[in-house]
Amino acid sequence: AQLAVFLRERQDAEARRHRQSARAATFLKKRSASCTEVLCSDSAMLPTRQARIEAMPGVRPLVVRRLSPVPDASSEPPADSGGATGSRAFTDTRQSPSPAAPPRRASSLQLKCKERGIPVDILGTLGAADVLGECDRLNMLGVDELRAECQALNLRAERCFDAAELVGRLLQVRIWKVTPLSTLQAECRDNAAHIAESMRPRDGIALSREELVEALCVARWGGQTRSQRIAERCRAFGLPVERLDSLDIAADLLSELDQLDTMNGVELRACCRAKGLACETELQRKELAHKMQEALIWDHLPLSDLRDRCKQRGLPMKGDHRRADLVKLLVAETWNARGIPVQKLPSMAVAHGILDQVERWEAKSVEDLMADCLRRNIAHEAAPAKEDLIKRLRDRAVWEHLTLDDLRKECSERGAKWQQMFAEDKADRVHAARAERYQRRELLSALERSVEDAVWAAKGVDARRFEEREVAETIFLAFEH
Repeated sequence: AQLAVFLRERQDAEARRHRQSARAATFLKKRSASCTEVLCSDSAMLPTRQARIEAMPGVRPLVVRRLSPVPDASSEPPADSGGATGSRAFTDTRQSPSPAAPPRRASSLQLKCKERGIPVDILGTLGAADVLGECDRLNMLGVDELRAECQALNLRAERCFDAAELVGRLLQVRIWKVTPLSTLQAECRDNAAHIAESMRPRDGIALSREELVEALCVARWGGQTRSQRIAERCRAFGLPVERLDSLDIAADLLSELDQLDTMNGVELRACCRAKGLACETELQRKELAHKMQEALIWDHLPLSDLRDRCKQRGLPMKGDHRRADLVKLLVAETWNARGIPVQKLPSMAVAHGILDQVERWEAKSVEDLMADCLRRNIAHEAAPAKEDLIKRLRDRAVWEHLTLDDLRKECSERGAKWQQMFAEDKADRVHAARAERYQRRELLSALERSVEDAVWAAKGVDARRFEEREVAETIFLAFEH
């Protein structure tokens, strides 16, 4: 690069000198012509002046010689008059013919390129200078550094331990990078046509310079192209690479998946939360990474493949569902696995708040959970299981955020009975809000009774057989103690 800059500056300096020489020659030619005119006019006036001088008293006559005009450089030289007159003539501007210029020697750049096998006639001066500078840099590196550069360029150099061979490969890649595109395409057609055909994109766009160089490298030294490496890695993750929009999308997805390998469990859990996924507390780093991989793949799958995945999981799809709707269904499945119907909640913030409460309950002891159930009027056994207590507390937290319609559906599914309440004046907002508040309270009480009935029924006490619930409760407590 420094040599190229030096050559460019030298060419600019030579051009400036040529322009200055041309201007100086033009100036001298104009000045010579003007001097010739002045001398010719003065010589015409010499006899008159001589007569006047001789007419003056006391003045000795002078011998004045006529000066010959300066001949034009383009005109034929005048005949030699001989004698002293010719020697005293005014300045002679005629130029003798210059001798033939000697043949120009080859420049040092061309000699160096010829010694190292660099095709300067194909690359040009700047391209050859670039390759020559790269050659000098590579010759200063060791074998390990050269092998590292080959690996960075995806050149196969595992079994190559000769520095000259490594330098030759890297130098050839550099030559291909500065070769004119038309010449590079012709060489690729001759030597790497089968590789280039497998790399041709679906949209019919011609291969870029980088892709042509890659095809030539694989054809000469073996290995895999970028598209082959990406396709192999995508198949390992179960990605249909042939159905993705482009290889760049697949490469970006693989880059995101590679970043997951550098994260710990806490960072992966935070990423899952940012993606809207609900993960179990006991999940290890490997399972969290797998969930995160699935979420990243959902964003890049074709719509038909995304529908197939939803169908395999039995999710309720509709014909007008788009990608965002299908991704929401897949995300909601992770919440349903935790017992939180995220689609029935007002927002994801509410869902995450309930999930945080569930995780805090999972960290508590059974005695603390029983105390929480008592504060929330939730029935439990004398020696309940921790999972049952967490489930009842979670359901109670979800019910508090459901709409009235969802609460009615929940009561109907559990067989709970409630009293329907209506506002006295529907036009009055105060009466309507009060009736809705009373109705919510009634529905929550009915759901609490259904939980209590389920706890009693597990011990063989059917509350429906008794007219009063206090009798059933007394019998249940007697069985418990």
